[in-house]
Amino acid sequence: MIKSFINERNHNYKDNKKRMINSITEKHIKSISIDKVYYNDNRKDTLYTEVQDVKDHTNLHFQRIAGAINQEKNMTLYPE
Repeated sequence: MIKSFINERNHNYKDNKKRMINSITEKHIKSISIDKVYYNDNRKDTLYTEVQDVKDHTNLHFQRIAGAINQEKNMTLYPE
């Protein structure tokens, strides 16, 4: 059991430094889960709950938040 932890630590030291540093500093990973998006377009309110629609509208929101669309992204390439 201890040997497996030592092997994992050595692997992380060599191949995954971010994970090693997070482990050493006991940093907890923070994430959010977005399962629905409310969208108001030209006074038409829509609630999206389908996974692909939520991904697309979330992506669009973060592209527009600074005032301009930077680059279109194909959200089907990202796993759930």
